[in-house]
Amino acid sequence: MRVIARDVKWSECPAGIAPYTKESQTFLTVGREYRVHGLAIFGGCPAMLVVNDSRSPSWEASWLFDVVDPSIPGDWICNAFHAEPSMVLGPAFFARNLASYEAMVELEAEQVDRFWKHAESLENE
Repeated sequence: MRVIARDVKWSECPAGIAPYTKESQTFLTVGREYRVHGLAIFGGCPAMLVVNDSRSPSWEASWLFDVVDPSIPGDWICNAFHAEPSMVLGPAFFARNLASYEAMVELEAEQVDRFWKHAESLENE
C-alpha cells in the first residue's frame, strides 16, 4: 500500500482526528509518496504506519494522505481488540495481539528492530 501526503489545511482538521494529529509533530512532505507498513483504527480514527521524514516509524492519521496504491501486502493479518485500537492490520509481529501493537506504538527497541528488518525486506522485493 502506498500513499501521498496531502496539502491539508490544519485549521480544518476534523475534531475526531485533532487529538492525535498536530502540525508541529507531523514530519511529512506534501506530494511525497510513502509506503504504508500497517493500519490501525484508534478512537475511530484510521492511522497509517509510515516512515516519516525524520526516518522514524510513525502512526499518522489517514486524513493526511491520498491512497495511490490500495493493495494490501500478502503478509498482513487483521486483528480486532476489545480495547482501543479496535482494529489493526499489518505484519504479525505487531498485529498479532494488543501487547505487540502497543510495543510498536511505544517504539520499544525490540519492536522497532523487527520493524526495520521487515521494512528492509520490502526494499529487496
